[in-house]
Amino acid sequence: MITTTVTSKLSDASNHKLVFLFKKASRFVAILVVLASGLVLIGWWLDILALKSVSPSLVAMKPNAAFAFILAGMLLWLKACPIKEPRSISHYLLNLNTEKFHERQDYIAGRRQS
Repeated sequence: MITTTVTSKLSDASNHKLVFLFKKASRFVAILVVLASGLVLIGWWLDILALKSVSPSLVAMKPNAAFAFILAGMLLWLKACPIKEPRSISHYLLNLNTEKFHERQDYIAGRRQS
């Protein structure tokens, strides 16, 4: 009951501003994730230790994890798009990312041998 009164007091204009702000923030985060993961992949490709991890004392990010982050960043970007067509692409990326995660979990658990 309290939440209904609170949400009813919010005007449509403030809701639209808030939605716009969150979509803009999610696009910004998506760009950061894709760029950082791309740098990790470049670090692995060119064998540059500084690009493989944030700090020399930390463990390096693996290339498949960087690829999964790139897919997740693309998914976040496409989910924040105002047009409807990229939704099917984002669903494909989500399914691909989920499949790879489950394949990796099966490999770690010893249920898969490749």
